[in-house]
Amino acid sequence: MMLKRTRIFATWLAVVIVVLLLIDCLTFNIASARSVAGTVSNLQSQSDKTMFETVHTMTDWYDGPRHGVAIVNNCPHVYVSCWTNIDSNEDDVFLLSPISAETLALAIEDWQIWERWSVAHKNGLVPAETHPCLPDERERHLALQQELQNRLVLDERAIFAATAIFQFKPTLGEDPGRMIAEWTVVPYDHSKDKRAKYEWSPEDEDDNGPNNPMNPSGGSGIA
Repeated sequence: MMLKRTRIFATWLAVVIVVLLLIDCLTFNIASARSVAGTVSNLQSQSDKTMFETVHTMTDWYDGPRHGVAIVNNCPHVYVSCWTNIDSNEDDVFLLSPISAETLALAIEDWQIWERWSVAHKNGLVPAETHPCLPDERERHLALQQELQNRLVLDERAIFAATAIFQFKPTLGEDPGRMIAEWTVVPYDHSKDKRAKYEWSPEDEDDNGPNNPMNPSGGSGIA
């Protein structure tokens, strides 16, 4: 009799745990959805205003930014190009989703490593073969790349589409300048998404490739 009661209790305990896990998952999804809904709503309500925000990184570049981290509606997001403007007269459409403050800090740190390399290369201190980091920062760069690999991806639970107007703001001295962007929410049309056709892989990267956004040779970059 005691064994039967123990089994019944264990079964009910398992059911309670499963229910709590489902509630926790649902709560997280609702929070993510509300965050995106708020961003989309604010961007749409500001459609008649000019609101440029900082583009912190451009880790893929081909005739413009293709992938990176940007501030959208005062919150950090990862953005990914759908390549809709290739072989067409349409604006490029980006898919975006929120990222954490920690992920933003890591992405900026890695971007600053590249910026220091860029300044050194322009001053003739390091050869192009050392791209994208100074020799004494390579270990940290590789560690950041490993960490960011799984962080800078779209969260399918919290995603929206937008077009962007990019503007480059040059600065004085050796500072490479800053990119800003104005984002406009648009409907996502899967039939026009060309990522599978045009996204570059690491094997495609070279000195003129989109993964070298501020190319020292002046290829596709903005340096």
